[in-house]
Amino acid sequence: MLLVTHNYNLLLIGVLSAANGVLDAFTSPALRGLVPELVPVDQLRKANALVSSVRNGTKIVGPALAGVLVATVGSGTAIAIDAVSYVLAAALLGRLHVSTSIAPRRPGVLAEVRRGWKEFRRIRWVWAVTVSSALMNLAQVGVWQVLGPELTGQSELWGAVLSVRGAGLLVMSALMYRLVIRRLLATGQLLSALGALPLFALGFGVQPGWLLIAAFVAGVGFSISGVAWETSLQEHVDRGMLSRISSIDELLSFVAIPVGMVVVGPLAAVFGAGRVAVVAGGCYLFAAWSSLLSKEVRGLRGV
Repeated sequence: MLLVTHNYNLLLIGVLSAANGVLDAFTSPALRGLVPELVPVDQLRKANALVSSVRNGTKIVGPALAGVLVATVGSGTAIAIDAVSYVLAAALLGRLHVSTSIAPRRPGVLAEVRRGWKEFRRIRWVWAVTVSSALMNLAQVGVWQVLGPELTGQSELWGAVLSVRGAGLLVMSALMYRLVIRRLLATGQLLSALGALPLFALGFGVQPGWLLIAAFVAGVGFSISGVAWETSLQEHVDRGMLSRISSIDELLSFVAIPVGMVVVGPLAAVFGAGRVAVVAGGCYLFAAWSSLLSKEVRGLRGV
């Protein structure tokens, strides 16, 4: 409404963005806990692969559709249509009827937080992967989002890189619907290291074709690791604690992102953007495989 009525206000936009972040922090763990209530446990991998396919498909179609809307009806109307899509999503979720056997507990928020933290610490493979994810985010997100456009030097090329990575995500999500992998979590962690390839490609300044290939392969790695993590949590964590543990996982995994985005600029100014990208790729590779030092991660089997 602010943009359509030409009443843009940076402070108010910031407040609304913060509120959106708060709501998203509720939504993501809740949805992760919702999937096991909708499908049998032996169908969780397929369900997560299907959800991932749709999500990744929208990452490819969405920007193109947005461009068409901006060109035809204007940016304000395009954002208004985007807002309506959230209302439609809420209506669809509101139609879900979930019957659960989990008994409600009301001991208080702080008591529930302590209970969730105790359970999180108890499951070694969960916190091993969470720490690994935090280190990966620290190494990758800042370089990718801040230095990536600068190192490519062409907005068209950077747009192609993002689109190709999305295609890799989509292709692997579709394949995960069919693949049966017994040690799913370990496989996901092993292949998550593919995300280091575009960082190396950016740092070494390879030809655009090789950068696009690296981005596609990284998308494949991100997709399989994401589905593996979602499915492993849903299969092996008590349903009454699933969303709670997911919220702790996301808090610890994402807390490193703003740190990485803040420090990457000064580091690039001192050491050079290419060198920082290469070092970040090495750190990402180490972080991705660090969780495999845990025998619980290596030995966890899918249902």
